[in-house]
Amino acid sequence: MNYKKTREVCIGLEFGTSLNVQFENIGSAKTSIIGLERGKFLIIRPPALAGIEAGLFKKNRTIVTYLYEGMVYGFRCTMIGLIKAPFPLLILSYPESAEEINLRGQKRLSCILNGQVTVDDVSLPISIQDISLSGCRLIISDVAHTPASLYAINCTITITADMENEINETVTLVATTKNIQQESNCLSIGAAFNTIDRQTDSDCMGKIKQYIAVVQKSIIF
Repeated sequence: MNYKKTREVCIGLEFGTSLNVQFENIGSAKTSIIGLERGKFLIIRPPALAGIEAGLFKKNRTIVTYLYEGMVYGFRCTMIGLIKAPFPLLILSYPESAEEINLRGQKRLSCILNGQVTVDDVSLPISIQDISLSGCRLIISDVAHTPASLYAINCTITITADMENEINETVTLVATTKNIQQESNCLSIGAAFNTIDRQTDSDCMGKIKQYIAVVQKSIIF
């Protein structure tokens, strides 16, 4: 699955467009757009998912994908409002950028996975933002308690990813840090998975393949 940034945000998005929306810790569902004001917000029909209110105001924890002229486009956004009466409406922040997704390749899969990273006997909660069979990008918000080793390239780490919502599995992966980006309120780490002979979970690659297949199927319209 190849990704390419688009020059125009929300290209082809208009009233009635079918969407696939993935909410962190809640699930994925099909819905449609009701309206939008470019640069400000999107309004969609709330999917029939329990606990959707729990995702309100969690920045960039929602992924939206849609089909336009034979291509799938996707972006991250934030749920900023939920109206229940007189008609149910869900309001999303307008994305800052979008991506064109080529489903024929399989380089990385944009995702929302919770988990933890362990290094030097210290475990921290993480959010995994993309994943492939070769590696992933993880975000650490608790920078105050991040061990110094995580700021170094080629540091060996253990990643645990919660895939219960998609495949009823938790996967543990041994990886090596390859790219470190210090942001204002978080640490972004690009990690390469170690070879299978250095993994503690012998079925870790099989679980990732299954996860990718399930999520990819959900965004094909």
